[in-house]
Amino acid sequence: MQIKTVLSDDVHYNPTTNMFEALVTLETDAGQFRYPCAVDGSIMTPPCGAMFKLTQQAKHRHAERQDLSALTPKMSVGHWAHSLSNRKAA
Repeated sequence: MQIKTVLSDDVHYNPTTNMFEALVTLETDAGQFRYPCAVDGSIMTPPCGAMFKLTQQAKHRHAERQDLSALTPKMSVGHWAHSLSNRKAA
């Protein structure tokens, strides 16, 4: 499993809830899984600390596999072309 680096531009601070929020992407052999994550923190929390916690939350949620996520499956070119031809035929 590979985790796409959570960049500070991708992390948003929500002052209403006092939480850092981000969409964290994990890449596996099956494809990319995206998890909406949120962790507690004050506006004074260092961004690297928030990014680490968000990444850990995504890893934990992926391991549990009982949570909201979006999957982008990996497809071979042949599989993609076959899928596209099936759509045109329908």
